[in-house]
Amino acid sequence: MTENTFAVNCGVAFQSLLHEHFHRVRSITIPFSSFHICQELYTLFPNLISFNYIPISPDDKRLSTNSRPGDVNLDAPKLQTLVLHDDTVVFDKDAWPSLRSLEYLCCSGNEEWLWGTLGASQSTLQTLVLGNPGTDLVMSQVYSFYQPARVVTCTTLSSLTSLQIMGGDDPDWTALRFVDMPALTSLTIELQPSHEESLLPTFESLRSLRLVTSTAIDIQVALEYLLPSMPNITSLTVTDRSGTHDSREAHLIGPLLDEAQEPSGGPLLCRSLEEINLLGISTPTAKLKKLVELRQPLLRKIGVDGGLWAEDSWFRDENRVQDQALLEWLDERVELSGLRGWWEELPELLAFARRFNEELNI
Repeated sequence: MTENTFAVNCGVAFQSLLHEHFHRVRSITIPFSSFHICQELYTLFPNLISFNYIPISPDDKRLSTNSRPGDVNLDAPKLQTLVLHDDTVVFDKDAWPSLRSLEYLCCSGNEEWLWGTLGASQSTLQTLVLGNPGTDLVMSQVYSFYQPARVVTCTTLSSLTSLQIMGGDDPDWTALRFVDMPALTSLTIELQPSHEESLLPTFESLRSLRLVTSTAIDIQVALEYLLPSMPNITSLTVTDRSGTHDSREAHLIGPLLDEAQEPSGGPLLCRSLEEINLLGISTPTAKLKKLVELRQPLLRKIGVDGGLWAEDSWFRDENRVQDQALLEWLDERVELSGLRGWWEELPELLAFARRFNEELNI
């Protein structure tokens, strides 16, 4: 029996099982390697809540896109959660469900289908994950999708609270402007800055921003572009995946330190920040001190895992003592976390700094 025949037989057996218990099925997860099963999913699933069609292993992920059908036929009027890689789901009789959560990990090329799905869920969708959205996402917004006897266009996702945009080979910041999101509270962006000049809408309700870049210099560009449009965030996490750490990265957090972002002397950006995490970014303790001074008393927590750097060489004892004193100053005002290397001995270092200061009557 060939592998293909075995897969087809599995699909037939699966269909037989579903035929007997279709009304009890609430969740289905199908790996790429079992795509033949998807050809049997014409049964009505009146109580299906969750459907996942994504690779579940490295071997499964390597399965060629050309070796499996491009669409999955599904009749699930109560569907709430949909997770896809780069395929689409054809809903029976165009009966698009009102989703609460959609994860589309590679949406490039299927923008028209995506707009149809969003349009049917524009008042219910709460969580949206988009992978590799390009300029076609906005350009394809002119499409309408058809339901029986009516045409629906998506302009607002009124219930969306969490949005994650993952970059690809040709990422585009226009994904942030593709639709109104008045209730958005959490945003995660894994894109490279486009250096474009067009303005973003103001995200008044946003409280949490997570920014991921693969090139250190992009951090400063991204912060300068994003922060003015997100005035009320209370939590900021910036992650640099480049793997390079040196004291020259200190300027990258400049937009968090500048009190005058405009020629006329604008206000400090994102003044409501309570937590700042600088992951993979080497930051001198003096910069952290300035960060705390500018943002007291609201700033309560700082996370750093890229290492802390002195302004000069660490081999000079006076610099080491100076930074130990700065650490003590910081520890008294904010919660420090995520320190690596010899900084993992932070409690002992702080105790030493206190004794040292007492001896010198500082």
